[in-house]
Amino acid sequence: MIGMSRFRRYGLAAISSCAALALSLAFGEPSVWFVLAVLASTLYGGTGPGIATIALSAGALISFVPQTNFPTFLGAVLLVIVLVETRRRADIKKRQAEALSNTRLTVDSIPGMVGTLTPEGEPEFQNLRLLEYLGKTSEQMKDWPSIIHPEDSDRVMQAWLHSTATAAPLDIEHRGIVADGSYRWFTNHGLPMFDRNGKIVRWYHLLTDIDDRKRAEEALRASELNFRMIVESIPGMVVTMTPDGELEFANQQLLAFLGKSLEELEDWSQLVHQDDRERVVNTWRHSLETGQSFEFETRILRADGVYRWVNSHGQPLRDNDGRITRWNNLLTDVHDRKEAEEVLRESEGTFRRTLNSISGFITIQSASGELEFANQPCLNFFGMTLEQLKDWRPVIHPDDLERAVDKWSSSIKNGTPLVDELRGRRADGTYRWLYSSMLPVRDTAGCVVRWCNLLFDISDMKQMEEVLRNTQTRLSRATQIATVSELSASITHEINQPLAAVVTNGHACLRWLSAEPPNMPKAREAAERIIRDGKEAGEVASRIRALFKQTALEKVALDLNSIIDEVIRLLAGETTKRRIAVDTDLEKGLPHVMGDRVQMQQLVFNLLLNGIEAMDSISDRPGKLLVRSRRESPETILVEIRDSGVGLENPSKIFDAFFSTKEHGMGMGLAISRSIAEAHGGRLWAESGEGSGATFFFTVPTDSKVPL
Repeated sequence: MIGMSRFRRYGLAAISSCAALALSLAFGEPSVWFVLAVLASTLYGGTGPGIATIALSAGALISFVPQTNFPTFLGAVLLVIVLVETRRRADIKKRQAEALSNTRLTVDSIPGMVGTLTPEGEPEFQNLRLLEYLGKTSEQMKDWPSIIHPEDSDRVMQAWLHSTATAAPLDIEHRGIVADGSYRWFTNHGLPMFDRNGKIVRWYHLLTDIDDRKRAEEALRASELNFRMIVESIPGMVVTMTPDGELEFANQQLLAFLGKSLEELEDWSQLVHQDDRERVVNTWRHSLETGQSFEFETRILRADGVYRWVNSHGQPLRDNDGRITRWNNLLTDVHDRKEAEEVLRESEGTFRRTLNSISGFITIQSASGELEFANQPCLNFFGMTLEQLKDWRPVIHPDDLERAVDKWSSSIKNGTPLVDELRGRRADGTYRWLYSSMLPVRDTAGCVVRWCNLLFDISDMKQMEEVLRNTQTRLSRATQIATVSELSASITHEINQPLAAVVTNGHACLRWLSAEPPNMPKAREAAERIIRDGKEAGEVASRIRALFKQTALEKVALDLNSIIDEVIRLLAGETTKRRIAVDTDLEKGLPHVMGDRVQMQQLVFNLLLNGIEAMDSISDRPGKLLVRSRRESPETILVEIRDSGVGLENPSKIFDAFFSTKEHGMGMGLAISRSIAEAHGGRLWAESGEGSGATFFFTVPTDSKVPL
């Protein structure tokens, strides 16, 4: 019935009335047939078609069946209509109850909290999920404003009144108290339901718990605030961008540096120097496409209109799935560093040009000894590149290699300076003598940071030294010969004394042998004296020959006091002739020294003879010569020779070659003497005495300290 259209339902009234009339005319009993027609129309068409059937039936009865009991017909018809309408209404209520029950089941199964309100705001229905969540009954829900958090109540009521007044949907977030007594955040979506006349008949509300989302949002806001605070406190310029490269955030340092707002930085590439712009943009696009981090240096226009060098280092931030969620970029002003680097490069260039202009060979090594730099003269000398020269061992002469490596390794290990002479192979394949002086460079903490080595080609100097040594030897020989000439009378006297004794004792021996009978004991005594005097003459000759002959240098252990005694005895005739008193103060038990006997004799001889000759012009006081030896330290022996002569005007110059205070002197004796002392690891110096005379000192290392 419900599905029939109005036309069909009222058509049913007309058809049923016509059918009842036809049946009444055919079979009689019109009241029965017309009552059935009203019953069918009412039952299948509704109240309207039933009433229409009654009207049609009444007209038909009056017109075609006047004898019908009309009141009875009307009573029966009305009874039928009442019974049918009563049943129909019961069916409708039943169906509505079933529909409502089904609706409740449907609403209760919705994964959300649903409720309805009357147009006036009175609660009408709440699904089970809402009641359980709030811990309320339908009766308690009538006081729904008490559920809302006090701080949100006014805001919610104003929104609700606005929606009811304007029929606008309600969409608001607020806090509500739930079953456990805590307040949680909700979204409240309300929609009105209208009747056919546009009047609100009901409000439907859907409530969704968003407390977890709100807490997450709050945590995110706190994290974002913390992030911004951290970024603002970073002593650098920070900018963040979206995964697509859109500018998202810039800290205050960057905005102040550029003198721009965040919106003005949208076209940031225009702030990049035009010479760098294409490179920077291409680098950024490449990172966006590949997701790779980037780092570059570029010039950016500062707020004051000056381009500054900036280092830009960007890293992508990824989520747990590896997707980029943000680009973080740190910009650092490196302009001062770039300028310092430029100054440093210029300084290094000047330094390298300076080192390359030095005639010596300069190398710089790391703290561990690895070669880092060699100037051009050094590379040219060895005919190698820096890389080739890093393995420098092959250019060292095989005879010097082991010693050179040991000394170099010891210096690197202990941080001590190195001085060495060694032979290195030049580019043409010849070995040249090199002088190497390597010094450590230390930082403020005293740690070695590098080594600087200066090398000189000393081959020519070595040859000159050899020539000088030969010349010195010849000059020394010439001095010795001149000394022999000057001391010839003294030497003759020294030799004549034992020779005269030999002659005398020979005559005595002959006399004792020619006596009758021969006096053999006396002759033996004379013969023994001849032997003794002959040995003495031989010793005098040996001392003179050893002093003046030219022999190779041979270092042996020497008793310095014995050498002093020998030279004093050799000069005894000279001191006697010149009436010079010789005193000695020689410390006993002195350790031996390592040296060449002949050179040590010549050293003492030259100093004693110099003292003797210094007193030739003295007539107002006796000539005195004092020779003293003593241990200066556990490692050295000091010899002191003091005269009473005219003294020294310039003690520092008397050791210079060809400088002499004597009228016919060559000026070589003292120079040679200093060379001898230094060759033995000692030194020689002189001091002018107080009042008169001069004192010469020389030291010689003891046996364990003499270099071999």
